[in-house]
Amino acid sequence: MTEFRTAGQHTVELPHGDTLALLSRDGDVGKPVVMIWTAMGVAARKYARFMDDLARHGLGSVTVDYRGYGASTPPTTRGTDVGYHDIASVDFPAVVTEVEALFEGRPIVLLGHSLDGQIGIMYAATAPEKLAGIAFIASNSSYHRVYPGRTALGPLIGTSFAAIVARLFGYYPGDTLNFLGRQPKPLILDWARLARTNSFDSIGRGTTYSELMREVELPVLAASVEGDWMAPPAAVDALCSHIPNAELTRTHFDKSMTGDRPAGHIAWINHGDKIAEHIALWVETNIPGNSR
Repeated sequence: MTEFRTAGQHTVELPHGDTLALLSRDGDVGKPVVMIWTAMGVAARKYARFMDDLARHGLGSVTVDYRGYGASTPPTTRGTDVGYHDIASVDFPAVVTEVEALFEGRPIVLLGHSLDGQIGIMYAATAPEKLAGIAFIASNSSYHRVYPGRTALGPLIGTSFAAIVARLFGYYPGDTLNFLGRQPKPLILDWARLARTNSFDSIGRGTTYSELMREVELPVLAASVEGDWMAPPAAVDALCSHIPNAELTRTHFDKSMTGDRPAGHIAWINHGDKIAEHIALWVETNIPGNSR
C-alpha cells in the first residue's frame, strides 16, 4: 500500500545564521525524491502544484528558496554577498543533507529550473556521488552568442543592464522593477558574466568547474519549453554542452504537455501533470536503484 505524507515545511540552517526555507511532499516509498531548485525570482511556494503533480506519479519532492530570496533569511539588502558559487558550494550541500534525513535511503534527482539549473550543474560537478540523476527544465546557458539572430541582443543587454543596476543599488531591485525579484548583487554579476563568457570558471571563485563538469556521467534529462524566449532550444543545448559525458536525454515540451495552456519559461509549473509523468517515466527507466 502506498504511504503518503502531506506537505511539510522545514528550515535548513546555514553557517553564520542564514536559513533556507524548504517545502516537501512525499511520494511512493522506495522511489526517488526530486529536489527542485527554482528559477530566479520565483518563490518555492509557487511550485506547490507541480510538487503535487510529481506526488501523483509516485515521486516525492522538495523545493527550496535559495539564499536571499523568498522565505529564506535574511532577505537581500545592500551588501548581501551571495553568488552562484556560494549557492553551489554551501546551500546545495546543506539542502542535500536535509533531504537525505527526510527521505532516508532514497535516490535524489536534482531538478533545476532556469537559474538553478545553471547552479545545479555546478553542484553536480563537485558532488556527483550525492545525486542519482539530473533534470533540467528551461535551464540554459545565458551566453548571448548561442541565441539565434537578433535575439542574441536580449541576454547581452538584459544581463548587462541588470548588472549596472545592481552595482548602483548594491542589490538588484527586481521587486520594484517587477522583473526577477530582489536579488543579491554578486548573483546578478555572475549571471551577466556567464552571458558574456559562457565560462563557469569565470564565476567559480577559484574552482575549475569546466573541468569538473566534463567528468559528470550521471543520467540527465534536459527539456526546452515551447514559447520560452529566455531559454530557447539552442541555449538549452549550450548548457548541455558543458556536460559532454553525461547520459543525456534531450526533449522538448510543447503545449500538448501543458493541456494546450501557455507554457513558456515559468507558466509550465502551473500545468505540469504531463511533465511530471514524463519525469516519472524517465526516472523509472534511467535512475539506478529506483524501485519499480
